[in-house]
Amino acid sequence: MFKDKDTLVMECLESIHRKQMTEIQEIAERTSNVIEALYRVGQYSEKKKAEMNPIFFEDIRKLYPQIWNTMKQRSNTGSGMFSHMILTKGIGEGIFRDDLDITIVGTFMQSMMETFHKKEIFPENTPDKALLRNIVIPYYMGISTDKGKKLIEQYIPLTFS
Repeated sequence: MFKDKDTLVMECLESIHRKQMTEIQEIAERTSNVIEALYRVGQYSEKKKAEMNPIFFEDIRKLYPQIWNTMKQRSNTGSGMFSHMILTKGIGEGIFRDDLDITIVGTFMQSMMETFHKKEIFPENTPDKALLRNIVIPYYMGISTDKGKKLIEQYIPLTFS
């Protein structure tokens, strides 16, 4: 069914990526506002991360560097589309400031999330919740309107309970 092992690995990873992007889209669509969407997608991502053995991704990176780079680019495209959707929806809901340049902010959001997974910046034992508390939440507070800040404040206890 597959030309070679590389093709099989690539197809498996693409299938996982497509499924996760669909699930993230569905989660976002079922929420009442973008802050809830971010919270729910965060929960989903945390669950998926716990289900996956980190050695799997390290092995893909080492054994299939070309596939790794291709999947990373596709992931960035998916993340970029999600960031654009969240920002556009958030501005429309009056949660994010309407003077934001969605391209710049979306690119930074992607870069921020990628940075969390770089061992040379944050050691592996750095808790995700510490990164959320010290980087992500202050950033979102900075791009939010007063309405958005109030919503974020409502979700902070849920995030860290």
